[in-house]
Amino acid sequence: MVEMATIRNRGEYQWEAQIRRKGYPAQRKTFESKSDAQAWARMIESEIDRGIFVSRVEAERTAFYQLIDRYISEIAPKHKGAYSEIKRLEALKRHPLATRIVATLTSSDFARYRDERLKIRKGNTVKRELALFQCVIEVARREWGIHLAENPVRMVSRPSYNDERSRRLDPIEEQYILNALELRERRADGTYADASHNPWIRPIVQLAIETAMRRGEIFELRWKHVNLDRRTAHLSATKNALFSTLANAANVTCKGGNPKKVI
Repeated sequence: MVEMATIRNRGEYQWEAQIRRKGYPAQRKTFESKSDAQAWARMIESEIDRGIFVSRVEAERTAFYQLIDRYISEIAPKHKGAYSEIKRLEALKRHPLATRIVATLTSSDFARYRDERLKIRKGNTVKRELALFQCVIEVARREWGIHLAENPVRMVSRPSYNDERSRRLDPIEEQYILNALELRERRADGTYADASHNPWIRPIVQLAIETAMRRGEIFELRWKHVNLDRRTAHLSATKNALFSTLANAANVTCKGGNPKKVI
């Protein structure tokens, strides 16, 4: 004999539906009306009868920001661009969309997010944000027991935007930037002159200009990758996943002229 769902009144505007079936975890959910509770119970029982039932409990009690936090903790650090990805996710976590329960998120929510962000950010930035949202939800669906019929972000069309650039700094612009990044010592009164307070910023910018290395590639560079005699820097993992060596890298020396400080 198949046990039927139990519907009971738990107070004003609180109707609890409970389903118990052998071999399945107990399902329980509260609604504002008896009819809603009965409709939900019929749907769950139908899915159990057809063998397609999956528990939605985690999706219905987990906030989106909790998934983002877990992704930042467990998944993002494994990626090559972890630093940038984590910073971007931390910013996305502050959006009101992140406070929503995962099961309530729809493609319309992310479409509205896209349209709002396009008013203040470029298309490629919004595309990257949507891609991160999609990755977080996809990992949660596949590995964390967050059962959703589909990934709502996958259905959202991405903004088209072409930001290809081929322009380089002209010599005057380059010198202006480097002058602005010149290291200045602290004054006697403890204040700084208008310039850089960090001795590494100027050499990093010089290296980027001379080699066209990306920020992530520079951050991942280690002394074992550098050959000072040949003036080369070996990049073991570039954006296009190819192995490359940047020959004749700029001979950039940090403050003090110590040859061991050449980047």
